[in-house]
Amino acid sequence: MGLGGLDLILGSNPYVAMFKFGTKPVRELAKKLKSMSPSEVDFHKRKIDEFIKTEKGQLEYTKGYQSTEGAKLPGADKADDQIQALEKNREIIFKDAGVDYNKKIAVENKKRLKNHPDFEDNPEGLDEFIQEFEGEELFDMGDYIGPERDLPNIPLSYNNPNLSRMFLKEQNFRNLDEIGYARPPKYSPEDISQQNTSNWFEELGENKYRLYEFNPQTGRYTQTTLDNPDLGTWRNFLGYAKGGPVDKPLYDDQRMI
Repeated sequence: MGLGGLDLILGSNPYVAMFKFGTKPVRELAKKLKSMSPSEVDFHKRKIDEFIKTEKGQLEYTKGYQSTEGAKLPGADKADDQIQALEKNREIIFKDAGVDYNKKIAVENKKRLKNHPDFEDNPEGLDEFIQEFEGEELFDMGDYIGPERDLPNIPLSYNNPNLSRMFLKEQNFRNLDEIGYARPPKYSPEDISQQNTSNWFEELGENKYRLYEFNPQTGRYTQTTLDNPDLGTWRNFLGYAKGGPVDKPLYDDQRMI
């Protein structure tokens, strides 16, 4: 696979870093992640998980392959150890991800909200509220207390099929089941010029979707798979910041079709 920027995260050779347990690049990344925000941690998780998924698949193939003569592929005897190293290194990297950042934000939130009437005599309730929105800055907005964003009463970690369907409807994604196609339709130049095009989605399972976003400039779709997306994932995918939409980040599992 292409490194996709992973060399900037784990050094010049991510394979060396990840195929041995507890290497220096792995420990250094784990240390850096402790002070990163939830969105930064999510970005790194996507990079690391895509790498691990691809490499584990190759290692499983290498381990299980056997020719008609009984010969095995080079490296088959090391595959189990390398798979185990990948899994353990992931645990190391993300074990304390965001912990220092979250503590810092929690302290700031407590200072801001400790004298609010809802919490003035209920410090335990304030602690629980801060924990529910871990890693997010909370403010007294007058009519509500919470983060300065859309859907402020829902934690970023909340996931639910109804939430996903709301975003799909809001962003005008159409279900491929409507037209009985397995793949999104191709549009003619006339369709594109008249803006007679749509974005599509395919439901793969419980709260799992394959999304197809049409680009009229190229006449092609960008395909993205979201597996059990929470509110934070939807916001990142749709490109939302505090004030509303921004340029969308690219996902590792995105590709043009």
